[in-house]
Amino acid sequence: MEDVKGLGANRAMMNVRGRFIPVVPLHLAVGANGAVEVPQDGVLIVVETEGAGRAALLVDSIVDQRQVVIKSLDTHYRSVEGVAGATILGDGRVALIVDVDGLVARSLAEHGQLDLSHPHGLAEAA
Repeated sequence: MEDVKGLGANRAMMNVRGRFIPVVPLHLAVGANGAVEVPQDGVLIVVETEGAGRAALLVDSIVDQRQVVIKSLDTHYRSVEGVAGATILGDGRVALIVDVDGLVARSLAEHGQLDLSHPHGLAEAA
């Protein structure tokens, strides 16, 4: 994948139409073990966040696409970091909905790439 450039351990940037955006490995953000660790072995999903701008989420694969009704956890349980809500699947199982804005912002802040004083959150390169 020539459009992805490594920046050290667990850091990479992806060239999207001439702009470099950070790659956020979802497994690191949610604490999952045994996940794809390099972009060449997974799928990169470009997302637009409200606070941090664009980022590419590194996931193992895309399994399915569904239209769902999202229920807030705050109303029925409590706020959970990294989770935007939940939905009940057709077979009765509960699926958690990832808080993409929060996970991207936290990941970028941990790597010094997020500046909350900047309008788009991204730190300027020196």
